[in-house]
Amino acid sequence: MTTNVNFRIYEDCGRQSNRLCYVPAHVFKQLAETYPEGVGENPKHERDFHCNLPTVDPRVQRILDILKGHGLRPASESLDRSSSEFGMRIDRKYDDTDFQNCTYMVPRPTKYFGFTSRSNQGDLIIDARKQAIPYYDIGVYGRPLTIGVSEGIYRKVIEANFSHLVLKRILASIPQSDLPAPTSLWEISSDLTLPPLSQKNRLITNEGSPFTKDMPVGCFLIEELYSPPEYHYTSSSFRSIEPFDFAITQERFSGHKIQMLITSKKFYEFCKRNQLPVDWIPVRLDPD
Repeated sequence: MTTNVNFRIYEDCGRQSNRLCYVPAHVFKQLAETYPEGVGENPKHERDFHCNLPTVDPRVQRILDILKGHGLRPASESLDRSSSEFGMRIDRKYDDTDFQNCTYMVPRPTKYFGFTSRSNQGDLIIDARKQAIPYYDIGVYGRPLTIGVSEGIYRKVIEANFSHLVLKRILASIPQSDLPAPTSLWEISSDLTLPPLSQKNRLITNEGSPFTKDMPVGCFLIEELYSPPEYHYTSSSFRSIEPFDFAITQERFSGHKIQMLITSKKFYEFCKRNQLPVDWIPVRLDPD
């Protein structure tokens, strides 16, 4: 795994913002001298400084020291920030070696189908009256991830005999009809719900306040400055369930309250073998 430090700072031009961070011209000049490639201009003709460097690059520490000298410190992009903080994230980039000893992981297909709705029966519905239905071998719907696959991959998934796999036909709203019609796309889900995430995970509401399981809203997972955040479980909690290929989280994420899909290394290898465009996040099973 490699990591990149990623944030954006703006040169002060008299504009105020609760989300953007502005610095005086002399501070901006110091940043630009340290990393000239980071200087740009946005559509509002403001000069910005975009730091996107490997964490180990010595210029990162020099840049952070400049901002610290101006009284600024990094904070999560997912939370409200004070005037002395700027939004920063540390982007994780995984490679195959990160999954060699990984039993479970979160799939993140790179193709995006668009937003959908659900029927009262729980069927996923694409509004084909407003958009053409894209057909990929694997992709995601909405945010967070609801995963769909093509008819061809559906057949291969069936043949692979994955445990706890549930497949549902995806429907489409079509012109001049009140009833949705079946497509050749399939939603992947599971009939196995996992134990709760461990206390190591930090869950928040859409407003950034701490989330508790009795709340009627969806939650969001954050991990300090890191992106993507990793899912942590205790090893003992997984000993209470049988090995699986597909499962869904007990937690419901985002305003849509979607249970995220977690899969086995067998599905990871299936996607690699079939050259499916999927990124992955390792699931951590921590000692008690």
